[in-house]
Amino acid sequence: MEAVTRRRITDLVGPGALTPLTRLVLVNAVYFKGLWTIQFRSDLTRNEPFHLPGGGSVSAPLMHQTGTVRHLKTNGYKAVDLEYRGCDVTMLVILPDKRDGLDDFERRLDARVLDDCVSRLRHREVEIFLPRFRITWGVTDLADPLKSLGMHLAFFG
Repeated sequence: MEAVTRRRITDLVGPGALTPLTRLVLVNAVYFKGLWTIQFRSDLTRNEPFHLPGGGSVSAPLMHQTGTVRHLKTNGYKAVDLEYRGCDVTMLVILPDKRDGLDDFERRLDARVLDDCVSRLRHREVEIFLPRFRITWGVTDLADPLKSLGMHLAFFG
């Protein structure tokens, strides 16, 4: 696992975690490093203001590209669906029209809004600029979350 994830996923089952009493081990790991179908050119990435919730801004590297993507501009937000090369995976990016509108949009966001958005996306040429980003998440102990979901018998002691 370490070799194919560039050492980002290591020690899924740590030393001493398995004993003769171990009957089940639940392991889950996701590593995805995709290439965009339409690449962001590194020479077009430059530091620009990135607006923060609640006001203010910071300087952040913004990637730029112009290309034909699935796009929607509607009352309240804009959306683009960016495709990854060689697979059926996309990233839907939604930007509220109001600079301080993220909290309000998140409160209204549900499956119906997403379904409506995705069904109305149409191919068109647009200029896209996004901050460079990386998404990571980690949970080391799933016992408490699984117990809260009702899975008590798997954990004893």
